[in-house]
Amino acid sequence: VPEKGPAIGAYEKMGVKCVVVEDKEKNAVKKLESVISKYDISLFHNNEIATNIGKVAKALGILQLLHLHGKIAYVLPDSQPKLKRKKVSSVCALSDFAIGVSEFVTNQLHGFMDSSKVKCLYSGVPITKTLPPRQTSKNQAKMIGMIAHFYPLKRHEDFIVAAKYVLDRGYNA
Repeated sequence: VPEKGPAIGAYEKMGVKCVVVEDKEKNAVKKLESVISKYDISLFHNNEIATNIGKVAKALGILQLLHLHGKIAYVLPDSQPKLKRKKVSSVCALSDFAIGVSEFVTNQLHGFMDSSKVKCLYSGVPITKTLPPRQTSKNQAKMIGMIAHFYPLKRHEDFIVAAKYVLDRGYNA
């Protein structure tokens, strides 16, 4: 993982061995090679468009999955368009296959990878099929929420703006 956070603490409590390797760390490549060899890793799940780790994994013959969660412009917000395209091309060239979490996200990869290696795997849960409807009275306000990692890519501000829009129009929510 690139940084230690709450999820890592939770994994460690479950007995999962986690190793922090920061991209900017002086000996990151050597540390990665050591971790990959020591733990006999056979699949690299690239969740962050990470090229350094991808290059190490490729050199060691490890399968790579690129997992894209959002618009590439949001994943690489500080990059210039040409640099962004080059980085995505580089990661796609290292990847054996890729998945996106929606049709929109998946379609971004079609110009970068052979489409037979790109699949859409929705991350949402169809709650109408899994949860019975909650009983509420007609006068009770509807509760609307957003459950997500607090990360700019998730665009929480859009949810807040939409919530205000609903309330300003007099909806009981």
